[in-house]
Amino acid sequence: MYDLSTLETCNPSCPARAESRCRGSWSPSRAIPCGSRRRHVGRVHARNPRVQLLITHRLAVRVGPHSGPLLAWRSRPAVKLRQGESVEEPSTDAEKQLADVGSGNDNIEILISYALWIQWGDIAIEREDRARTARADMIALARYRQEYTPALGEELMASMVSISAAAHALDALYGQLVTPGIKAEIKAEGPWRKASRDGHIRECLKRRFNTGGRDRAWVGEFKWLFDLRNAAAHAEEQQLPSVPHPSGVCNSGQVNRDYSADAAMRAVDLMLDVLNTCAAKPKASDVGARQWARSYSPAISTLTTKLRVSRTARPLPARYEDTEA
Repeated sequence: MYDLSTLETCNPSCPARAESRCRGSWSPSRAIPCGSRRRHVGRVHARNPRVQLLITHRLAVRVGPHSGPLLAWRSRPAVKLRQGESVEEPSTDAEKQLADVGSGNDNIEILISYALWIQWGDIAIEREDRARTARADMIALARYRQEYTPALGEELMASMVSISAAAHALDALYGQLVTPGIKAEIKAEGPWRKASRDGHIRECLKRRFNTGGRDRAWVGEFKWLFDLRNAAAHAEEQQLPSVPHPSGVCNSGQVNRDYSADAAMRAVDLMLDVLNTCAAKPKASDVGARQWARSYSPAISTLTTKLRVSRTARPLPARYEDTEA
């Protein structure tokens, strides 16, 4: 864990500097006057008097717009951050230390950011698991001639959340990866206001990752997923004929067919296919994409493993008529 309480600034009049305990470089244009509330280490020098520290979901400490080495910690004095570099520390104790430093130092600003596609991905997988469980309950209840309607409703609700969360995850991924330049390129290629959201997401990913043939396969899948997400978010009441439910237990409303455990699995498969493709194939010319792939590959691997474990432990049951045959 990094000892963030030793973060400090200095100038030529600092006693520690006179005693040769301050080993940082200094120039009048880069100096920040020392504050009496801070323990001096003499390791921080900034052109801008606000050193920006960014905490992500795994506590990433990132240097703001400065030139030259800026930060070091007594526990690891060799660690220095330059502009655009970061150090990640998953400890909540470290996050607390960072917050304490920021609250006691006017030259430090704590900025908190979350890559919410991770949370949405986790929700999608968890709700898919619940939809499969509800399907198994419904088939078991039907087999023993018990009332299965509550399980049918449970599958619907869990699937709606899973499908929507998978779309939200891809939407949040776009929000993290898109740049003003990419937005301008997409806008220049077609009517910006008429383009679909799923189209914007795929165009953004194409520019930063070698999606290749996967993108062609995603065209229809993206449209299917975002049409379902939008239909759930902006629902309209319609009188539609009943249709066979994918479980084989009964006929049901069209909405039960659209938002089923099968559809939830399809949505989650698409989400993880996109994430794993991006993690494996960043464009060599895109430094930011390569850094993103390195930073977030562990999170994507965690989501992928969670899904595999869930489906192994609670697989989607066979159709009702197949089990009765």
